Amino acid sequence: MLIFKGQRVSQALMGNAPANTLFACSKSSFIDSDLFNNWFKKLFIPNLPPQRPVLLILDGHSSNITVDLLETAVSNQIEMFCLPPHTTHWTQPLDRSVFGPLKRSYNLCCEAFLRQNPGRIVTRYDFCGLFKQAFNEKMNLVNIFSGFRATGIFPFKPNAIPIARYGPSKTSVLNVEVEAVNRNSHDVSKDQNQSRLTTTANEEQSVSAVKPQVPSTSS
Repeated sequence: MLIFKGQRVSQALMGNAPANTLFACSKSSFIDSDLFNNWFKKLFIPNLPPQRPVLLILDGHSSNITVDLLETAVSNQIEMFCLPPHTTHWTQPLDRSVFGPLKRSYNLCCEAFLRQNPGRIVTRYDFCGLFKQAFNEKMNLVNIFSGFRATGIFPFKPNAIPIARYGPSKTSVLNVEVEAVNRNSHDVSKDQNQSRLTTTANEEQSVSAVKPQVPSTSS
């Protein structure tokens, strides 16, 4: 499924796309609940094998979860599992072995296009043809299976991800704590200075009230 930014997808954008591509558009160019539902019903379900149940692993983004989609999943015996937030660089098969090679291959295709067409730039009308070359080269079973193996999903391997990767980011936590301490110290110091100024002013007013100032006779 290819998503273009805009209100509609013209025929000129669809040329030379990979076979059976589903086209869509959105104002932000990102997927939303309607587009995900469209992909789920028109691409995912029709291409499933007859065996059930089926497991669909998601990144857990809010655009994926709607009541209509959950009802469709239940009726088709599709189990949906959401990966924990901020972990997909280690736990999502596509991130581990597919997206990287695909992006590098697409960049090489663009470089070859520019060399073959001096003075031109890569536009959205060139995208599908260039993407098709990279897609056919890198979207293969070897890379896909490697992602499931690297994440320990299949074959199931609980220790596929190093235990150290489960810990929190100490640097970011320390930075936040230091900033908070510095900010609190600054606020306390500011309050103390303000308190001293207020106390001094009150003392001066009190002394003036009790012992009025008189001109010096030394002059």
